Amino acid sequence: MRPFQNIDSQWKFSVGAGYYVIDNSDILWTVAAGPGYQETRYNTVPAGDDLDSHSGTFQISSEYDQDLTDDVELYWLYEYTASNDATGRGKHHAEIALDIDLISDIDFRIAANFDHIDRPQPDDNGVIPDNSDYRLTVGLNYDL
Repeated sequence: MRPFQNIDSQWKFSVGAGYYVIDNSDILWTVAAGPGYQETRYNTVPAGDDLDSHSGTFQISSEYDQDLTDDVELYWLYEYTASNDATGRGKHHAEIALDIDLISDIDFRIAANFDHIDRPQPDDNGVIPDNSDYRLTVGLNYDL
């Protein structure tokens, strides 16, 4: 199995406008879009390439949050970020989660995450990392 993405660190800054598709007592669904800027530092790169790459971006996102019962909440997020080839061209991030109220401000969360990069940066040996990564996480959340 190949490593995922070859990314040491990454940050982005973006601004945008959004719209509330649904906003009531049980469901919140928003969509948003806007331009931004991204910087990526890779773990290793082929000889002659820079470890750092920079790009203007455009991001679209949608977030959905629904109370299924008094104690169970469904959360869904999808983000797509378009950038130049040096920073991976297009990145997809999706998350779906169930939050279950345990006591007071503490929730049990089980979440599935998906990340995909259209054009991962090869490492110093020319090996191209996997495009997609899947994660399943469980944990406790505390609301401040």
